Amino acid sequence: MIKTNEFTIVKDKNADRIYIDAKGRDYDGLSLVAASFANDINLVADIVPEVTTDISLLDNTIIVAGSIGNNDLIDALISEGKIDVSYIKGKRECYRICVIDRPVQGVDRAMVIVGSDKRGTIYGIYHISELIGVSPWVYWGDVLPEKKSSLDISEDKLNFTSKEPSVRYRGIFLNDEWPSLGTWTTNKFGDFNEYLYVKVFELLLRLKGNFLWPAMWTAIFSENGKSSSIANAKLADAYGIVMSTSHHEPMFRAGEEWQKHYESYGTSNEWNFAKK
Repeated sequence: MIKTNEFTIVKDKNADRIYIDAKGRDYDGLSLVAASFANDINLVADIVPEVTTDISLLDNTIIVAGSIGNNDLIDALISEGKIDVSYIKGKRECYRICVIDRPVQGVDRAMVIVGSDKRGTIYGIYHISELIGVSPWVYWGDVLPEKKSSLDISEDKLNFTSKEPSVRYRGIFLNDEWPSLGTWTTNKFGDFNEYLYVKVFELLLRLKGNFLWPAMWTAIFSENGKSSSIANAKLADAYGIVMSTSHHEPMFRAGEEWQKHYESYGTSNEWNFAKK
């Protein structure tokens, strides 16, 4: 194999497989983000890479993503001294990206994205999305990437280790959602359900965020799921998003939410800390 200074993701309408470990505790979120990343590659190069959990299918060049202790292939590379994770191990939301030659039998080269935890791995995956030209605002801002027939990234850019965030909780709140956001959401998704929040969570993670104050005027985050009442909460847990109950009313139950539930706690529907 000829050594190059670039890592090729797509060439001649062939794309590298993306490998994640189904046994990992981070699999629920990584499976969603790996599919999102594959779609990012498709936006640029008009081909959807295969996301696989079967290590026997790996050959040629591959992309591997997982957090320390949750991906057998990555853990083996760490044990063999092929990946140094000393800077990120034990830290919050960090990631290391590197290129490894012959990481496993049958594979020539691998781009490895290893996180200190699940969010770190996700941030690392979306870091690669930005390197191929996909903006964090690809959905919400209609920022479409430039089309390319092949995708190559300089190995200099792939030898990267992130810093631990200095601010523990970083996010947004959905404020004054009616009429604009509420009308659009109702027409587009039917409600403030998981089909909306998957887009919101993805934006947060692309921007290296981790916290959300949800819509609250007419919505109850933990009850508005479509596939199940708690689908929003399950999705937040999969992505590793930290949720608040409300962005005002001292971050307790929102006023309109209280009107629907007060009988479970007392006799007064008045939103008043002095009354039961």
